[in-house]
Amino acid sequence: MTEATLSDDARALRHRVFRAMARGPDAPQPNVYRGYLPLRSAAKDAVEEYRAGFMTFMTSNWEGLSETFRLLEDAYSKNLFVDLLAFRAIGQNNVDLFPDREFYFAALRHSGSMPATASEFSKFPGGQLINQFEVEIGGKCHKIDCLRDNIFFSFMLKQYFFSKYGIEIKPSRGDHAIDAGACFGDTALSFSAAVGSSGCVYCFDPLDVHLQIIRSNLQRNGIDNVMVIPAGLGESNEDGTPVRNKVNPGFSAVENATKIPVHSIDALVEERVLARIDFIKMDIEGHELSALRGAENSIRRFLPKLAISLYHAWDDYIDIPRYIDGLNLGYRFYLENYTVSDGETVLYCVADPGACTTKSDRSRRLSSSDLTETINDLAGAIQNVDALQMLSESLDDAERRVRQIVTRRKKTRDEPFSEELGQPGSRPTRVRRTNRSGGSTSDGGQA
Repeated sequence: MTEATLSDDARALRHRVFRAMARGPDAPQPNVYRGYLPLRSAAKDAVEEYRAGFMTFMTSNWEGLSETFRLLEDAYSKNLFVDLLAFRAIGQNNVDLFPDREFYFAALRHSGSMPATASEFSKFPGGQLINQFEVEIGGKCHKIDCLRDNIFFSFMLKQYFFSKYGIEIKPSRGDHAIDAGACFGDTALSFSAAVGSSGCVYCFDPLDVHLQIIRSNLQRNGIDNVMVIPAGLGESNEDGTPVRNKVNPGFSAVENATKIPVHSIDALVEERVLARIDFIKMDIEGHELSALRGAENSIRRFLPKLAISLYHAWDDYIDIPRYIDGLNLGYRFYLENYTVSDGETVLYCVADPGACTTKSDRSRRLSSSDLTETINDLAGAIQNVDALQMLSESLDDAERRVRQIVTRRKKTRDEPFSEELGQPGSRPTRVRRTNRSGGSTSDGGQA
C-alpha cells in the first residue's frame, strides 16, 4: 500500500512507528531475557526471518493497525503499541519495551533466587524445569508446583491485574472469573484469592499433564472456589482437537496426538455450567479470537472485564480489538506488556455502555484523543506561532488548522523518506509512560 492511498490515521501511525525505529533506546543494549521460554531456542537466522516477515505484515496493514491504535484509551497504551510494532520489526537492541527496567530485572533476580524443592511432576515429559515453590498469596503461604517463569509473571509482576489511572481490570471480590489457559494453576490460585469465598474461578486447560498439576496445587492448598474444566475453549463445541500431551505452557495443535474436547463459553452458560461471568482471562496460544466469538452472547449479557493475550499471531493486533469493538458495547481498551520482549502482551478491556451509542461516536471520541497528540507533535516539529496557538483552540478548529498546515507543507516541500524519520542524531519527544512504581519515565529528548 502506497503513502498516497493511506488514510490520515494510517499515515500518522506509520510516521510514529518509523520515528520509534529511528530513535533507538537511550543506551543500546540487549533487552531480551534469554531465559524467557519461547526465546530459548531461537536461532539468529530465524529471528532475522521473523523480523523481515513482520515488516512485510506491518507495512501491508497500516490501516488495520491504525484502527487498534485509535481504540487504545491512553497515551501509555498507544506508545506501548508503537514500541511493540517497532520491536518486532527491528529487534531487542533498538527498542525498550519495559519502562522500568530496574524493577523488572530486580523482580527477575528475586524469582530466580527463590528456594525451591523437587517436584513430583518433574518426571513428566517436558517437566524437567518444574519445581515446588512457597509463595504468599492473600496473606497465606501456598506451595505451588510450576516453573520459575510462572512465579515471576503471576506473583512478581501480577500479570492479569491491571490498575492504572483509577481504572482496575482484574478479578475482584465476589467475581466469577474464567482462567482460560490455566497451565499449572498459578493464575487460578491468584484469582482464587482475589475473588474470595463469595466468588468462583472456572479453570480451563485441555492437557492431562497440566490438569494433574493444577488439581494437585488446588488440593494441597485447600482451594475450594476453583472449578477445573478439562477442555479447551473455541467458537463452538467440538469432540476434539489434537495436541501433544506433555508439559508445555505454549502448546499448539499437532498431528498424531491426543484429542481434547473444545467448548464454547456460550454453550457452557446455556448449560448452566457457568453461572455468570465477571472476568475473562485468555492465554490460549492463538485461539483467543475463536474463543471470544464463542462467548459473544455471554459478553453481551454480562459485560465482563477482559484480559486477552495479544501476541500469539500478528493478525491478533488487528482482529481481536476489532472484534471486541464491533460488539458495540462501549468497551475501553488498555494495553500492557509483561516482558522486555514482545511476549506476554495483554489487551485489557472494560465495558462502559454509556460512553457512546454508535461506532461513529466512538471513532470521533478516540480520533479526538489522537488529534491532541498529533497537535503536540506538530507544535514541536513546525516551531511557529500558528502551530503553538492550536494547543489552546477548540478541537474542531484545531483539526481544520492542522490539516491546512500539513497541506501547505506538502505543497512547498516533498519531504523525503529520510527526513520523515528525522535527521541523524535527532530524538523526537514522546509522551511519558507510567513505570511500575507509579512514577513516570521520559522516553525521549529534543524533537
